[in-house]
Amino acid sequence: MTAAETKSDARTSPKFWVLLTASLVSSLIMLDSNVVAVSLPTIGRALEASFTDIQWVISAYVLTYAALLLAAGNYADLAGRRKAMLIGLVIFAVASAACGIANSALLLNLARGAQGIGGALLLTASLAIISHDFAGEQRAGAFAFWGASLGIALALGPIVGGAITHLAGWRWVFLVNLPLSALLIIATLNIVAESSDPNAKRLDFRGIVTFSLGLGLLIWALIDGNDSGWTSGSILSGCSDGCEMRPTCQSCINIRPPASCTASVTSRQPSTCSRL
Repeated sequence: MTAAETKSDARTSPKFWVLLTASLVSSLIMLDSNVVAVSLPTIGRALEASFTDIQWVISAYVLTYAALLLAAGNYADLAGRRKAMLIGLVIFAVASAACGIANSALLLNLARGAQGIGGALLLTASLAIISHDFAGEQRAGAFAFWGASLGIALALGPIVGGAITHLAGWRWVFLVNLPLSALLIIATLNIVAESSDPNAKRLDFRGIVTFSLGLGLLIWALIDGNDSGWTSGSILSGCSDGCEMRPTCQSCINIRPPASCTASVTSRQPSTCSRL
């Protein structure tokens, strides 16, 4: 069998389509982040938003995304990776629609926070699916393909965002996610098989809440510090309360890392977590 025939067989195998679907799901998150960043000036003018409001368009998404990443991975291991990916796609699509029809900065930022929840589910579920379906050298190649897909999405983001904002308006920066999410939902339902981890530990809701609140207070203090003053009572209180919550959120660290982080250790491949 020639090398060309081997590559052709790989591209027509069911595993390749699983890898492609999982990579496109993760790429959707990266693409959305860069597309939105380019449209921020236009959004600010259209909604008459302050500089702080515009900062929250990015920070609200990153806050919920980062705070729920471990919990989302644990949920995917418990409830099923395919199920978690489908839920994440639905949340991401609905939140994108809410962003597209938002008529104020507050509503836009709340919808962006919901988008971050969907993004956390999508990334962890897609990584766990790849780790479950590939092993050994195949896993290394699969993660190389996944990483390349994210790199392409990051590179295309500013170009796509500028084109959409210029030709269709800033609202379509978010609304374009609707048909993309619909296609990925169809692909997930038809291509990706369900899998879960029978040894996954239960979700630590107390740790999730305290970690999210602590991180939220710290980010709010950093963003609002310029307007309120770094020595103002509200900013100092936000920093203090956020730091005080961090020791109590150590229970969040007890959440078992998602399979996407642990499987690479058993196969002696570089940890996926280090690539995020």
